[in-house]
Amino acid sequence: MARSSDLELLVAYGRRNWWVVVASVVAAILLGVAYLLLARPAYRATAVMLIQPQSSQPDTRAAAPATPELVRSQVEVLKSQPVLDAVVKQLRLDRDPEFAGDAPTGASAAVRAAATREELGDKLTADNDGRSYTVSMTAKSKDPAKAARIANTVAESYIEIQRAQKVRLVETTRSNLAKRLADLRAETFAAEQAAEGYRLRSGLVPLSSVPEDSESYAAATPASREIIEMSKEHAALAARRADAQAKYSAQQAAVARGRGDATSEVLSSTVVSELRQQESQLASREAELLARYRPDHPLVRPVQAELGQVRRAISSEVARIHRGVASAASASNQAYEGGDRFMTYLAQRRSNDLQASTRLTQLQREAKLKRDTYEEFAAQMQRASEQAGLQLPDVLLVSPATPPVRTSGPKPLIVLVVAAFLGLIAGLALGLLRSLAAERRVVRRETVRATA
Repeated sequence: MARSSDLELLVAYGRRNWWVVVASVVAAILLGVAYLLLARPAYRATAVMLIQPQSSQPDTRAAAPATPELVRSQVEVLKSQPVLDAVVKQLRLDRDPEFAGDAPTGASAAVRAAATREELGDKLTADNDGRSYTVSMTAKSKDPAKAARIANTVAESYIEIQRAQKVRLVETTRSNLAKRLADLRAETFAAEQAAEGYRLRSGLVPLSSVPEDSESYAAATPASREIIEMSKEHAALAARRADAQAKYSAQQAAVARGRGDATSEVLSSTVVSELRQQESQLASREAELLARYRPDHPLVRPVQAELGQVRRAISSEVARIHRGVASAASASNQAYEGGDRFMTYLAQRRSNDLQASTRLTQLQREAKLKRDTYEEFAAQMQRASEQAGLQLPDVLLVSPATPPVRTSGPKPLIVLVVAAFLGLIAGLALGLLRSLAAERRVVRRETVRATA
């Protein structure tokens, strides 16, 4: 209700001062017409590009597909400084008053170029609809042909910069590969010569004549095969020894603290558990009897005797468990030491008859590894040479900009409607102020008259 009353009051003030409202609307429309007559029209031209990633690595067969993040990054890069500098230089926009007009008089070429670049960036708009891989580059200018030239030059400059960057990357990669390839060639030749020379001096059979899936390839002598089998057993002996020693150490620590009856072996013993249950029952029975009788009562003595016997049995069983743990630790240690001595014996045997063969195997494998690496680098070098002149940019210009026929602004109808609306608001406000001022004058006169 309050808003309706305020609106009705405002309309009433407007009717009362209708000529003020009409004058304000007419004045605003005239200002809008003057703006339309004085303002120069602006034109927008749009070039459409397609994001199509291409691989620039010699060892990459295909590039990763375009993603929304990649498209958004391309939109940002389109207005980067290298692209804008290329456009300014190619179209000589630093000499165009429309773009270089904000540069200070007598400014240096660098300052003019920076001011022109900033003005150009403000008149460029790169956009993506978020659903496709196309990017629209829109340029705004007072000249329709210039707007089209700017939009197309931005797209072409960006495409050329991308292609040049990819070519430089391939050239750098090829140069690095060439240096590494020369080093690998020398290393491969030296490794193969060293392996063959050692084989001739030792009189060994070449490793290449022994199938890799044969038993002699992994274990050339009986000693080697025994070591393979014994290694598994020796590892098991070491594990059992470590477990037995850990149990024995834990037991000794518990005994030192006076908690020898609380070790894990004792607690897990069924015999001790049964005896402790009997002890608990007898202790409860003893407590019940002592609550009613004296300690020397005939009913109490048999229970105390049986309880003492159970406790002695528990101590005896705990001592037996402790001896068993110590015995297991000693036996596992002896077994491990025996296995260790046998492994040492086998190692001595194998070192005598496999030293030369092992050295030859090592040399031949090193030579083979270097040969494989050299061949892979050579293949990469070949692919880099083939791709050096076939680099494609990630962006394709699919729809070049054309000079627009219609202006993008200012729109006469929109300007006049907005001017009329603002004039109406201003007229109503002036009418309201005029009415309020008149009411204040009337109130002042009535006050003076009443006072007189």
